[in-house]
Amino acid sequence: MVRLMISFKKNRSPLKSLVTLTPGRSATKVLALIFCLAGSGFLTTKLAAATENNYALRGKLKKPVVLYVSRTDCHFCHLLKEEILNPLLRSGEYTDKIIFRNLVLDSTERVADFKGNLVSPSEMARALKVELTPTLLFLDSNNQELAPRMVGYQRSEYYFYYLEETIRNAVEAINKASTEK
Repeated sequence: MVRLMISFKKNRSPLKSLVTLTPGRSATKVLALIFCLAGSGFLTTKLAAATENNYALRGKLKKPVVLYVSRTDCHFCHLLKEEILNPLLRSGEYTDKIIFRNLVLDSTERVADFKGNLVSPSEMARALKVELTPTLLFLDSNNQELAPRMVGYQRSEYYFYYLEETIRNAVEAINKASTEK
């Protein structure tokens, strides 16, 4: 089961609008619909495209993608999500600054890779050279890492600070790259 986080601009938390793909729903159709809505500005977060045409739109986004790589049976993944990521997303402070996505490695649902092809989550993780969970990646529209990845999670009052600093650095890198073009 793949969960895609979507937030609407009408004062809703990103976590209140959670789409769950089931065998009755086509992942490609849901991704294409959401990505089209994202391109129209209706959604405040965007998804990687499921087709080449929609994938080209992703390059126009001027936000870093924070990719959270997790497993359903990972205790530290659950802790990171509950203690850090959920509060971060609920705050709404990063809605206009980042695109947040979760890649669940032990999911059976296929996901759109960087070229718009549907692949297994484990294939995507191999392409990203992710070996441990949880891992947070900070990517640009060309899927280049903007800041050092954060691997693992230790309960610490400093983790949230380091995450905010890394997001800030990724946003600055995107802004710098867009002004240089």
